[in-house]
Amino acid sequence: MINGMPHWSKRYAWAPITVAAATLVVYSGPDILRAEGMGFAYLAAVFATTVFAGLGPGLAAAVLSLVAANAFFLLPRPGELSVSSITGQLVFFLVCVIVISAVVLLRRARSALGSSEKRFRTAQELSLDAFTVLKAVRDPSGTIVDFVWTYANPAAERLLGRTDLVGRRLLETLPGNRENEALFRRYVAVTQSAEPQDDELYYNADGIEGWFRNMAVKLDDGVAVSFSDITPRKRAEAELQELNRTLEQRVLERTAALERSQEALRQSERLAAIGEMITGISHESRNALQRSLACVQMLDRRLKAQPENQRLVSEIRAAHDELLRVYSGVVAYARPISLTVVPINIAEVWRRAWTKLVPDGARAELREDVDDSLAQCEADPLILEQVFHNIFDNALNAATDKPQMRISLDPGMLGEAPSVRVHLRDGGPGVSPEILTRILDPFVTNKTKGTGLGLAVVKRVVEAHGGTVEIPPQDGAGFEVVIELPRRHPDCHSLESM
Repeated sequence: MINGMPHWSKRYAWAPITVAAATLVVYSGPDILRAEGMGFAYLAAVFATTVFAGLGPGLAAAVLSLVAANAFFLLPRPGELSVSSITGQLVFFLVCVIVISAVVLLRRARSALGSSEKRFRTAQELSLDAFTVLKAVRDPSGTIVDFVWTYANPAAERLLGRTDLVGRRLLETLPGNRENEALFRRYVAVTQSAEPQDDELYYNADGIEGWFRNMAVKLDDGVAVSFSDITPRKRAEAELQELNRTLEQRVLERTAALERSQEALRQSERLAAIGEMITGISHESRNALQRSLACVQMLDRRLKAQPENQRLVSEIRAAHDELLRVYSGVVAYARPISLTVVPINIAEVWRRAWTKLVPDGARAELREDVDDSLAQCEADPLILEQVFHNIFDNALNAATDKPQMRISLDPGMLGEAPSVRVHLRDGGPGVSPEILTRILDPFVTNKTKGTGLGLAVVKRVVEAHGGTVEIPPQDGAGFEVVIELPRRHPDCHSLESM
């Protein structure tokens, strides 16, 4: 019968039905129920109607309860009313109103809670972040031994690679939570202290690997956990850090290269000034030296019969030759370097320089440990020959016994460009520590004779090729120098055709 009624009729039908049921219970019950339990019976009818039908039907049930009570129990003779009866009915109606109000408020709170829960679940179902709720599992002593899932949104199931998580235990499903980043202990700490935790951690267990942001807050006797995969962000951060390191390294390298270029420019300017000065005086100086040499030769012929005086003339000639050598060395050092770069075999260059100094090969020994594939580079062979000539000449002059020179090659890098490193070590007495730190500077020498320009010229020529000269730590006898030259020179592009 009720199913055929309109919706509002169905709701209001609760009032007469519940009141009739209460009347029947009171009427058929014992006298004590009629005297003391009638109000509770009708109040129960009002409560039931309000719970199931709402505010309007509840008020209707209250009015119908008063009518039924008066009709069947309170008015034995029609028309009779007493003050106590009226007061009791007013009190009953007031209690009904209070009950109805309380029930309506509870219904509204329940509805709001249901709506809120529905919205929350909808939001979590659609969320891209994983969200789970874990309830603590305790042993008889109250210690938390595990957690059980009571909720897991689809994002959590996708991220964990598991479905039907609800009702399953955490450590049975993901045992890595006990050791990997101690997640289980974190959840226990949050449950016990109620202090939330927000961490970024690396997880590698249970078939799951990556960086995650993990946020846990206490929820009843357990935790609510939100987590998201931040591996792409971490990779980007690592790449950015590596890029920063690379940029910093490049800035340092470029700064060092700029400082070297500036120093080379300053050195070039100083040499240019010296060159201009020497150019200005070279003509007159050379003429004066030639005239003095002619006079010494004439004087030598005139004093052949005077051995003592002829000895003095010989000393003058030796001094003149030394002065001419110094003059030639300074001019060569100050002269601008103009390179004609071609593909070369650097071993052939030093062998040519050695042969010119030791033509017969008897008075000195050259030992090579060379891979010809490493000897290919681009340089000016004529100017580079002067480099090896100066180093070999120093070695020959420094040796006390039969001179020895050992040469080896190995690959290197000048910045980002491949290079060839030439190690040259002689068998002489070596160089004192005081001289060693300045050995590449002009006019520095440990010999009683010499201009001190030999290695300075070496440094200048090598740097003109874009290379470096290094004096490594000296161990044992002899003196070692390392020349490093780029395999490619910007003014030459034909190494492949060699």
